[in-house]
Amino acid sequence: MALSRSLFLACFFFFKASAQGFTSVTPQQWAALNSSVDGRLYVSVPIAQPCFDQLTGIVSGDTLAPNADKCSQIQSTWSNTTFRVQQFGAYEQTFSERLHGANCDLNALDPTDPEATTTPCSIGSIPPYHIDVRTAADIQAALKFVNKTNVPLVVKGTGHDYLGRSSAPNSLALWTKNLLNQTFHEDFVPEGCNESVGRALTNGAGVTWIQAYEGQSSFVVDARSRQLTVHGIVADANNATIVGGAFQSVGASGGWHMGGGHSFMSGKHGVGADTILQYKIVTADGKLRVANKCQNQDLFWALRGGGSGFGVSLESTIAAYPAYDIKVAIVQIQNITVDAQFEVFRVFARLRQRLANEGWGGAFLPEFTPGTMAISMVNPTLSDEEALDTFSPVIDYVNSINGTDGILVAVNGFQPSGNYLFVQRNYIATVPVGLGAFIGSRLLPMSSFTSGEETLDELIVAMKAGLKKVGPGVWPPMEILMDTPLLTPDTKKETSVHPAWRSSAFVMVWGVSYSHNTTAQEEKALMTNLHDALDIVRKVTPGSAEYVNEADILADNSSEVFWGPNYPALLAIKRKYDPHNVLTGWQYVGFDRRNPMFDRFNL
Repeated sequence: MALSRSLFLACFFFFKASAQGFTSVTPQQWAALNSSVDGRLYVSVPIAQPCFDQLTGIVSGDTLAPNADKCSQIQSTWSNTTFRVQQFGAYEQTFSERLHGANCDLNALDPTDPEATTTPCSIGSIPPYHIDVRTAADIQAALKFVNKTNVPLVVKGTGHDYLGRSSAPNSLALWTKNLLNQTFHEDFVPEGCNESVGRALTNGAGVTWIQAYEGQSSFVVDARSRQLTVHGIVADANNATIVGGAFQSVGASGGWHMGGGHSFMSGKHGVGADTILQYKIVTADGKLRVANKCQNQDLFWALRGGGSGFGVSLESTIAAYPAYDIKVAIVQIQNITVDAQFEVFRVFARLRQRLANEGWGGAFLPEFTPGTMAISMVNPTLSDEEALDTFSPVIDYVNSINGTDGILVAVNGFQPSGNYLFVQRNYIATVPVGLGAFIGSRLLPMSSFTSGEETLDELIVAMKAGLKKVGPGVWPPMEILMDTPLLTPDTKKETSVHPAWRSSAFVMVWGVSYSHNTTAQEEKALMTNLHDALDIVRKVTPGSAEYVNEADILADNSSEVFWGPNYPALLAIKRKYDPHNVLTGWQYVGFDRRNPMFDRFNL
């Protein structure tokens, strides 16, 4: 909903503020901000608003009345990732939209369920105002405004955010989704440098990974003129492979890289932070900066794994690698018990060092109850025969249990699948969207798999106990991802990711989901239960790390488990470029949990 200059004062609405500064802003100040960003300051509205009769904390008026036709469209696209990415008032997981249980959610399992719309539609934690960012000047205007008014500032790209860091109640948001510039470089020379670093791809801050892979689906929609600007095919057409996120809606130029970024290609080329060649960002002081190996080197190091909060990304440039004929294998096992699943994992885990040496990526996906588990594997360089030889112990084992106790095994053997874009389109599953979810992660050190059966037994017992505690749900209860950079040791310490990444065998991710009518007390119980489940595995993996972008909300030592020995240097850089902590978020470097914008986390 746009606020034009002529209508802005008439439509201005005071929200009850918990964040210092918000309620003290005058209509004239909001109008001035709107003018400074060329009329692209908008009132934020939850996407399901047309389905509700009652509203809370949202601008009222005839334009926000219930609308059956619009509601029907929203119901039909509620769980559509592409649709949600294009709406400011929607996030992939609804925790980012909720505030102590107050929300404007539909029932994700049945979006037409009338019970979900009987309570008031609340703006929750969605920022009441947002700026549709098109230039660095928009970001600079917002920073000038918040530095003067003390209104909290958040940055939202695609809304693929598990921890509510791109939303905050009573805040102003920078929405970077329409920064969609893309350039493929045959010989990229970072600004200020003299030598080419080879092939590279530049992505604006709003580009998603599927747009980076295939390009032709990327577009900008102007909120006023509704004009569509289409961009060209990128990585696929240039016969290149890039290291990117598994889920297509993840942003290709923001928090994924800044937090490290793991990928099915990490076994070959490292985590996302390893592939960054240059960032263009606006720092908290309003300065547009280029960060690479030749200028602002300290900032560049922080942006390569230190998490978000060091600046607002305009674009990043990443390394592009040759196209590969990627081999893929999918193993599906039906009617298998939890104990039997982990016996399969034991066989799988014994191969981990060889798999690392050969640059494999993949995932082991167990189920909480007897059901269907899956193993998916990708390799970019081996021949069909070599790939089959490596993985044959797993295939032989699962075939040996086929038919026992009702177990059914299906093996889609190794065969050329084409390039990484083909793998993305056909083999990588997505997670549910449009519902509430909490997740947490733990890196499983290689030593747990190379120190003998007793150590492996201890880990498996802990993993099964944690899985039992997490329990079943719509969200995948456990993912064991082979996305670690074991072939990329970072001996020169060019990135700021936790050193444990370089010696870890797997990224273990756990998740729990909840419904639209879950109360704040029930949310707290789910968070606590997940935290306690992770603690079981933490005890048998001392000194390991956790992924900042898939983190336990209740982690009480986040600086240690996210960055380890790198944290003191990161904190010094944060204080240099953002001494007043303007660009902050939950568990960011230097965050203060006493900040009122974090009230929803302090349960």
